[in-house]
Order: sequence, then C-alpha cells, then structure tokens
Amino acid sequence: MRRLLRALRLPGLLLLHVEAARAAEPAPCSPGDPCETVATAVAPAAPAHRAEVAILGHLGIATPVGGVGVSLDVMPVPMLGIEAGVGSNFEGAEAEAGARLRLPLFAGGYVTLGSGLSVAHYTGHSSNGLGTKNILSVDGDETTSVAVWKHALFWNNELGVEGGSGHFLARLYLGYATLLNRSAYTCTAGYFPCDPQASNGLAYSGIALGYVF
Repeated sequence: MRRLLRALRLPGLLLLHVEAARAAEPAPCSPGDPCETVATAVAPAAPAHRAEVAILGHLGIATPVGGVGVSLDVMPVPMLGIEAGVGSNFEGAEAEAGARLRLPLFAGGYVTLGSGLSVAHYTGHSSNGLGTKNILSVDGDETTSVAVWKHALFWNNELGVEGGSGHFLARLYLGYATLLNRSAYTCTAGYFPCDPQASNGLAYSGIALGYVF
C-alpha cells in the first residue's frame, strides 16, 4: 500500500517543482511594453594614450639639422619619438630623419637615446663639429685643398635629456656623426693634396625648444 501511495505522490511532487520553476522565471514582455534588464557593472576602460606632435627649433654645433634648423616630432607612445627635420650647416641645406627611445627619468622628463641619418653639403675641414674653432669660418689658407662632399651621408647617434610642461618641450643632446659615403668626395684647388680622412666623424651638440600640439 505504501508503495502505491508513493507512486501516486511522485507525479504531484514533480508537478509542484515545475510550477515553482516557472514562477521564478521573469514574465515575457508583451509587445509595446518596456522590459527591464539587469544592469551589469562594467569597469571603466583606461584612457588611451593620445599621440603627440611637436614642432621644435634647433640650435647647436654640427647637429643633424646643421647649426640651426627645425624638426617635426611625433610621439605615438610615450617611450618613442620619431622626427624629421631640415636646417643649414652654413654651407647649404641639411636634412635628417631618425627616432629616439625615451626612458622615463622623472615626471614629464626622459633620458633619450637617438639614432638616424642626415644628408648635407659638407666640407672636410681640419676640424669640424665640437672641435671647430669658429663655426662660421672655413680654413683660412685658401691655397690648401680640402675634401668636399656634395651629398654627405651621416649616421647620427646621440644621448639626451628631454622634458616639458603643458605645451612646452625642450631637449638637450650630445652625439657623434659618422660619415658613411667616405669615398664620394672631390678636392678643391690648392697646393696641398686634400685629406678625406680629416673629418670623417664629428661630435655634435644642440638644444631644441618647441611646442606640443
């Protein structure tokens, strides 16, 4: 008898569980009625870094843009700067392009390691770059033959310090330029044979000041 009663109760218990589950489910939305959804907490996304663009004026001795010039700098991420510039080495135009690694030093400041190429009309005086005695003059003895590169190609490597505040940006740098096309020279007229090895490499230094957009 007990087995019979249990068998009769089992379908009823199953029916009660099904009805309870249906009651717990949200009622379907009727056409035209607003439906409420459970809000899910979403963590705010970190703000994306905005690429910075700057215009810099350069002044120095034998820099990749000469004695005076200007460059366009792009910083797609804080640790990388890409630049292209043009200027004058007081013999003619000089153009350069390069990149630099920006290592954080303090708030808004970086130590920079840069490398790039530049091309310019270049005369191999007995001393150039930081070794020159007067950047506005050439060898005084016009009878001395010197080596001249119509398009000298330099590989520039430099160390610098960079910092800024707001829209202002400044950079101090010191580097060394290696002449790559050493054999592409001609000699000026003179009594003594020119020495193409006189200034195949030169140290340079400069300061750059500019505006960040």
